[in-house]
Amino acid sequence: GQCIGISQPSPCSLPLDKGSYYFVGDCTAIPAIASQLEILPKDVSGDVFIHVQEASHKLSLLKPPHVNLHWFVGDAETEYPRLVAAFRALSLPTDNCFFWLAGENTLVTELRRYVRRELDYDRRDIYAVPYWRVGFSEEQYHKERHKVMDEEPS
Repeated sequence: GQCIGISQPSPCSLPLDKGSYYFVGDCTAIPAIASQLEILPKDVSGDVFIHVQEASHKLSLLKPPHVNLHWFVGDAETEYPRLVAAFRALSLPTDNCFFWLAGENTLVTELRRYVRRELDYDRRDIYAVPYWRVGFSEEQYHKERHKVMDEEPS
């Protein structure tokens, strides 16, 4: 007698007036990243960093021609540091860009802290949502996730 609903990802969190976009996520963020890449203006630039466990999980994503797609394949303990290092190596514009970060807590919080504290981008130019955390159930992680989303990074 219970109902279940299914919906598709919504690109509502993405402002479409920026010149550059930077996406980071794991396999849980691929549907949202894919839907947002499809609505970006064709003249924007940027980079997309996605971690997956296996090469067969890589997808062909529709994206503007000047947006680069980077896949990191393998165990998260090995690939997260590689992904973070590659992201930190980017030569980022000083303004007119947007950062969209989603996936496992460790990856999202580290990159959010980097973008906000070290690069000093405005919080309005960042969407950061840790969808999940290793070792925690949805119920256990719910309150902590909102703390990460709502508070300034330490």
